[in-house]
Amino acid sequence: MITYYIQTPGGKEGPFSIEELRKKGVNPETLLRTEGGRWIPACKIEELKSLLNETGVPLHFKKHVGPKYVFSADAISEPKTRKRITFMQCAAVVLLILNGALYYYKQDGKMVVHKQQSSEPAPAPVKLASAPVKKIVQQAAESPASKVDTANTHIRNRWSEFIKVSHNAFRYYSKFGGIRHLQAIVKNQTGFPLDTVKVSVRYIKRGQTFKTEYVTLYNIPEHGELAVPAPNSKSGTSVILDITQITAEKLKFHYSADLPAEGADPYLKM
Repeated sequence: MITYYIQTPGGKEGPFSIEELRKKGVNPETLLRTEGGRWIPACKIEELKSLLNETGVPLHFKKHVGPKYVFSADAISEPKTRKRITFMQCAAVVLLILNGALYYYKQDGKMVVHKQQSSEPAPAPVKLASAPVKKIVQQAAESPASKVDTANTHIRNRWSEFIKVSHNAFRYYSKFGGIRHLQAIVKNQTGFPLDTVKVSVRYIKRGQTFKTEYVTLYNIPEHGELAVPAPNSKSGTSVILDITQITAEKLKFHYSADLPAEGADPYLKM
């Protein structure tokens, strides 16, 4: 024999046979389930249709706001009352919208926009530039000078913090001096390759520069370094290396010790 549980506010009751359900007064909306089954309305259970036809629409539980439930015969009419209230609220909103729309329309059906009158005079119409003037403005906007690269200005202006030159541990010809196996080393700490770096090599004897040679390094990679040999000297006890020129196309950078530094980005080269 199949038995059913009845869902109640406090949990469930049962199991009940069909005969016991007749005494309980179930209605089409009463939630029932078998052992291990899911809750479904009584009207969906085929074998209970004859029972529902006999009992009609009996009393069922009505849920109120709060933790308690009241068993009442008026619960059947409650959903209809709520639907009636919702419909009246929607109708009121629609009427308010229609009244607002009618307020902004004239009799001919066109919308009227109410604007506050201003005492200030209307601005004079702007005259369009003539064809030659337009062309000059367009050329100026497209000129290379207007496309200034400012993203890496700080690198170009402070290049000596990112690009450095040094020398190796060279050897002497004798205890009296003379420099050999000298190398100029350029370290590039920027994120751009350097196309050329020109370095001056000053040979020092008794605290004075007695001759100067130049070496050029090519294609120094970003965050890398490069070393090239420098000329030997039959005399001298030390050397001083200085960077005199740098070019880096991707950095848009050109530095020369012979050129004056002018402007906010003097080493920018477009």
